[in-house]
Amino acid sequence: MSAASDLFDVLRAFRTSPAPGITPQQSLLDYCQRVLGGIESVHFDFKSKADPTSNSLDESDKKNLAKAVSGFANGAGGVLVWGVEDKSIAPIPIKDVSRFFDALLQVGHQVTSPAVPSIDGDFIPADGATGSGFGLIHVPESDLPPHRVVLKLGGIQNHYFVRSGSSFSVATHSQLEDMFGRRPRPKLTVEFLYDGPRSDKEIWITVVLENKGRGIARYPFLSLDVYRPYGLSEHGEDGNGKFGLPVIERDDGFRHGHTFKMHRSMSFGSQEGFAIHSGMRHRITKICRSPEGAHDTLDLKVRVRIAAEGVPLQVYERVVTESELVSSFQR
Repeated sequence: MSAASDLFDVLRAFRTSPAPGITPQQSLLDYCQRVLGGIESVHFDFKSKADPTSNSLDESDKKNLAKAVSGFANGAGGVLVWGVEDKSIAPIPIKDVSRFFDALLQVGHQVTSPAVPSIDGDFIPADGATGSGFGLIHVPESDLPPHRVVLKLGGIQNHYFVRSGSSFSVATHSQLEDMFGRRPRPKLTVEFLYDGPRSDKEIWITVVLENKGRGIARYPFLSLDVYRPYGLSEHGEDGNGKFGLPVIERDDGFRHGHTFKMHRSMSFGSQEGFAIHSGMRHRITKICRSPEGAHDTLDLKVRVRIAAEGVPLQVYERVVTESELVSSFQR
């Protein structure tokens, strides 16, 4: 959880669970005046609608929304409270607030590039006029900063905003550098999963590429060199020529008994648009130990080269022990 999401949970709860003896509006305003009014507004901002009698967004409303989405997402997140005057914290309820709230959510996902995921919101009903109330928009801290405003309105388009004290300002060059450095990165690893014993004493191992990082692994590359008595299957991960990534290079290979061809070295690279998302596991091919090697150790020795867009090439050798292989089968 974060300070912004905690604040959002507190404010939205006033809709269904106001403070004892008072209305949702009174609960909201009391909290804003008593608690939020006395602290620095890094994680929240009050906005009064340009025309509170209309549920649509005019130009100034869109500008305020775009700057807040960019600024909060590029920072630690925040909550916009619509229908409250900034200086006096006086209520200025918005007519037909549920429609206004829907418009905020719809436009909020379109005002920046990249779009900010997981924007959420709610509304608090006002006293008196049916349907009027106050809008709440929660903009979470983003894992994909910086977010640039793309809304075609003068003075804000193509700018990156940050929350500075109680206002939004255009990000400086050094702030942009910090935000680009904060972007999540993929972390590709290779796993070797034992398929289990075969009656003919062949040993089959599935090669799996996994992204353990938070970023998306685009254009992944994998190269494997295996040592005897193992070889890389000519027929892919399904036995019918299907590989998890296109084969871009292989050695001449050798015959596995009288049945099929094996390789000591193969390289794989992705086609345009392919990516491995965070937490995904992707089967690539199979490694086989022939019956002729049945009296040798089950240990697999392999040289790995692995990379992706924005991820430097890693080169290492790994020995997967017999106990590790058997353990992978039991899982």
